Amino acid sequence: QESIDYLKADNVDYEFRTTLVSELHSLDDIKKMGELVKGAKKLYLQKFVDRDGCIKKGLHEVDEVEANKLRDYLAKGISNVYLRGY
Repeated sequence: QESIDYLKADNVDYEFRTTLVSELHSLDDIKKMGELVKGAKKLYLQKFVDRDGCIKKGLHEVDEVEANKLRDYLAKGISNVYLRGY
């Protein structure tokens, strides 16, 4: 939380980002994340790509329709929310 607050104080240029993974991110998780970074300048929701070296086999991307819903929800408290890789 201290690092988030420092960045939001606008001492340095920053962006927050998270890679959306279907098995790891529920709407409740996204809501909690939104509260943590509320008021941030930028947040990117990135498309997961299954590659060699991923932390676990069998993970899946969040589809674009759902990613847009999550973006719209987060945009209520964050002025610039973008999708990356969709």
